[in-house]
Amino acid sequence: MPKHTQKSISGKVLKTIRENHLIEKGDRIAVALSGGADSVCLVKILLEIRDQFDCSILACHYNHRLRGDASDEDETFVKNFCEQEGIELILGSAEKINSFKNEEEARIARYAFFKKIIGEGNVNKIAIAHNLNDFSETLLMRMIRGAGLRGLGSIPLSREKFIRPLLEISRSEIEECLETKKQKYCVDKSNFDLAYTRNKIRHAVLPLLSELNPNVIETLASSAKQIAEDYDYLALLADQAYQKILISRSDNLIVMDAKQLRTLHASLQKLVLRKAIEELNGLIDISADHLSEALLIIEKNESKKHKILPRSLRIELDAGKIILSNINKQR
Repeated sequence: MPKHTQKSISGKVLKTIRENHLIEKGDRIAVALSGGADSVCLVKILLEIRDQFDCSILACHYNHRLRGDASDEDETFVKNFCEQEGIELILGSAEKINSFKNEEEARIARYAFFKKIIGEGNVNKIAIAHNLNDFSETLLMRMIRGAGLRGLGSIPLSREKFIRPLLEISRSEIEECLETKKQKYCVDKSNFDLAYTRNKIRHAVLPLLSELNPNVIETLASSAKQIAEDYDYLALLADQAYQKILISRSDNLIVMDAKQLRTLHASLQKLVLRKAIEELNGLIDISADHLSEALLIIEKNESKKHKILPRSLRIELDAGKIILSNINKQR
């Protein structure tokens, strides 16, 4: 059995997994294997340490069919790699070539594939190969787009059935690890296209910032972790406040006490309203501006006033009560 010192990449990953309880005994984990350096490295490391957890390691690959022959070549590489490593591979693919309009649509389809695998009982967790650089890049992207605390917390180590064991490992460490193992991997040429925001941050913005702070990747990641911790605490307070001011709740209607909401700090007011909207209608297309507009109605305390938010969500103030409803559904 190989030794996993704290300074080795496998030792660092093992420490992250143990401290954050990412893997439990008997887990069946599918690594989201694109064929790129990060995911190939993750498979190699998890295979090295799986005996520590008595867990099973599989792989899954989703072919987006966006890059012509290159997409199929990546799939072929993944098949050969899994055969070489002796692990099971679960394949998924877009129905048509170039069927996604943008990266977000492709991401949604990819995660739908992951959730399908979990739902079918093939595995109970999906391991995603996001690394420390991804963590920092995501923070900058969300800052530029104006995200709140929740978004600035960047990428979580675990959420639901998804785990990210490489999140505290830098891209340079990953590449060094693969070079040492003489392990080949795929290189996606689109990762160098500066038309994409993330690529521009990765290849242009971060190198400039590193001139001011050579440890900028680690610094940004540390800031994101602190923000995430602060947000978690505020979210806990908001959950407690929400239960106190909630009057009634059904599938299509949530009623809250407006007076009690107004006594809360402005930050908690937004989080409470956000939680109510998420429970009723989800948060798709709901921005910080929408929350501010809705809270303005409550702050002015003008009865019978209402606001229509995205996805047919109606918020109104009536007799001291905040009423959230979906106008496309009967109450």
